[in-house]
Formats: sequence, C-alpha cells, structure tokens
Amino acid sequence: WRDIAVQVGPPRERDGERPRLELAPEGIPEELGAVRAEPFAATGGGYGEDAERYSHRLISRRLLHVYNSSGRDLKALRARGTTNPAFMHPDDLTDLGLADGDLVELRSPHGRIPAVVEATDELARGVVSMAHAWGAGPEDDAKVREIGAPTNRLVDDESDFDPITGMARQSAIPINVLPVGEPAPPRRAM
Repeated sequence: WRDIAVQVGPPRERDGERPRLELAPEGIPEELGAVRAEPFAATGGGYGEDAERYSHRLISRRLLHVYNSSGRDLKALRARGTTNPAFMHPDDLTDLGLADGDLVELRSPHGRIPAVVEATDELARGVVSMAHAWGAGPEDDAKVREIGAPTNRLVDDESDFDPITGMARQSAIPINVLPVGEPAPPRRAM
C-alpha cells in the first residue's frame, strides 16, 4: 500500500458553482445560538424553563473496570463494583443530606430509576454522571446495588429528540435527585 500514489483532483462543480466546505448544515448555527443563549442556573443543573423544575442534569460516563456493562458478571470485575453509581459533586450530596452509598431516586420528565450515589469532585455542581447499559426492568429496582440502574428509562425518545438527526437526547437530561431514606450499608474492608 505504500507504493500507491495519492492524487487529489480539482473540486467538482455542481450547478455551475464551485463547492465549498460546509461548516454547518442549514439551521445548525441558529440552533446552537439558541442553546448558547439559554440561562444556566449556576447552583443547579437547570437550563431555561427546566431550572425551576429540575435540580440536576444527567450525563453519561464510562467506568474503568467494565465496557458499558460487559464484564460485570466476571468475579474479578465484580470485586471492583456491582453497580453504576450516580456520581455527584460532594457539595450536592451534603446539600441533600446524602453520603457515599446512599440510595436516591432519579426522576426525569420521562421516568424514574433508583441509584446509589458516590461523591466526586470531578463534576460541576448540578451534574449527575452515570454509566449506561446497567440494570433491568422496574421489577428489579430493589437490586440496584447488585445490578445497577438502567439510565435509558430516563430518556424520552418520543418528544425530546434532535429535529435534524431524529436522535433522542441521551445526555444533559433534566432530573431531580430525591433521597429515599435508606442509609448505605457498612463498607467491607478490602
């Protein structure tokens, strides 16, 4: 393959016009401008009208010991974690009266899931970060510490989607974080 000579030809003309690099399809600059103009609540995760109804935004993350949820049934990897924690800024946990390992309910406009919270100062206040592809149906919510929680239940794929691609919003999902009152179990020595 090293002996192949690469040749770049002149640009093709279409409709009598010389083509140009299209930086953004029609409508995208205006859409980005509207998003940029939305007010963001600095002390919480709300944007625009959502700032009054939702305290946080859920974003995606990866866990180091698994790829999505692949490998979570392997004994060596289960020793590193059996759930997909809801990572939050420590000050948000304090404000909610929560500690690492406490159970919460995450509620979006579309659904709700249980979650196990874990503090990290790697996130801004008002942000919750969870790995996807965990958990099962609502009948298994009580097993959140053992099998995790399915973040897809918070996604609305019927009304909250990109008008150009049709892709459902899968990050920056407006949510509320509600303590459920069950304290974390005692930690085992490792």
